[in-house]
Amino acid sequence: ANQSSWAKKEFVFTAPDGRQWHLGGQEGIFADATSPDGNAARFPTLHAVACGETHSYCVAAAANVAEIALNWRKELLLAVTLIAFYAIWPASVGYRALERFWSLEHRFRRNLSKDSIICAYQPILDLRTGEISGCEVLARWRDVDGSVVPPDKFVEIVARSGQTLAFTKMVAERAFEELSRTLPSDIRLQVNFNIFPRDLDSEKLGEAFRAFEGERERFPLALEIVESDALAVDSAQREIEALARHGIQTYIDDFGDGYSSIHRVASLAIHGVKLDRSFAMAPSESLMARMLVHALDMVASSGREIVVEGVETQDRLDLLIQTKRVAYAQGYLISRPLPIERLAEFLANHDAAAALAGGARAEAA
Repeated sequence: ANQSSWAKKEFVFTAPDGRQWHLGGQEGIFADATSPDGNAARFPTLHAVACGETHSYCVAAAANVAEIALNWRKELLLAVTLIAFYAIWPASVGYRALERFWSLEHRFRRNLSKDSIICAYQPILDLRTGEISGCEVLARWRDVDGSVVPPDKFVEIVARSGQTLAFTKMVAERAFEELSRTLPSDIRLQVNFNIFPRDLDSEKLGEAFRAFEGERERFPLALEIVESDALAVDSAQREIEALARHGIQTYIDDFGDGYSSIHRVASLAIHGVKLDRSFAMAPSESLMARMLVHALDMVASSGREIVVEGVETQDRLDLLIQTKRVAYAQGYLISRPLPIERLAEFLANHDAAAALAGGARAEAA
């Protein structure tokens, strides 16, 4: 048969005493193949020997690795490519799966529970009396490594999950446990919660806030709703009226941003409006700052109570008091959001007269 340039062979006859006779092929291959150091001496040539049952006849073969690569380079390249693909592809798929598993969204969905929620409470100042009349509950989430994740990192995850009402219930239950356990029994504090517009359903919200059912006198509830295109006036009106019958107030949150309009505010039986923080935080000479008083007049004309959030300077607080349009204010000047123990301390040490006389200062972080 024809012999390839990279493959050589030899046929030999072997006697019982070890003697050998060359029968065909390239002489010397059998000797190299059976020599203890034959392969090392002729590297990169590979050897193989096959003998009959009685070892009388043997075939020895030799193949040169370099010539194999030269003659089969396309086949070798294809083989290497396939090996690389089947090695890299599962690895990349595995990496992406691992990346998804440990992404913030998947960690959040796997580990969200009432115990993983952290509540912070930002006091709300009554500008008519100087007292702290309420607080807004702001949720954070404790990650698996113990770090605290702010709401702007996970609110969209909650919205996509379809578990917005379940999340609100977890926050409400956690807040009630902390407030009822920590605050003195003689303190009356309105507790404000943010809710998703899609969850404006009086029956479902009643269930979500059932923990407060027996403590409504001590902790009256107010729900803050971000006005959006999902907030249909007719259906929203029915649910707001139903909530009011159960003693739950409603506020339009972030008025002046997005879909907010004085017509929609006037059309809904809401208790009040929270002015978007961009008005209160705007520099004194900016257009937004000059519009603040006009925005207050506009909302006041609808007969709704006004809450201004984002108050960070004494000058801005003094302006709000002077307008006599604003019922409540909140912001860093009054206090940062506080853990429950520090909220209790803040309430115990609050000086109502000083708050209205320019004595309010931001609580340390």
